[in-house]
Amino acid sequence: MSERTPQKVLLVCADLMFRMELKDALRARGWEVIAPKNVNELPPEIDLQQCARVLVDLESTGEASNPLLQRLAEAPEKVLCFFSHRNVEALTRAQECGLEQIVPRSALQRSLDDFLT
Repeated sequence: MSERTPQKVLLVCADLMFRMELKDALRARGWEVIAPKNVNELPPEIDLQQCARVLVDLESTGEASNPLLQRLAEAPEKVLCFFSHRNVEALTRAQECGLEQIVPRSALQRSLDDFLT
């Protein structure tokens, strides 16, 4: 019997503790995690096509991220963004780029299982 190859998930999150918590949760669900702390640390060789899912902390993206957010919006079904409920600008920026799955950080854990299936 062959082992299933883990699917890749890209996780962009600047908050070290939250990033580690999410990495552990994703690995426990059988995912291979690529986890730079912000968009500036994305490996140049990363192929978003090879990632089955993408989780993005909008706090990690900053103003320079619009090209990345627009690129992610080309496949919105595989992207889940999360944000601080106080950062309305980040929410608006993601919505303007065409991203649809955006949840407050406090609701991320509840949304994770549905998003990964």
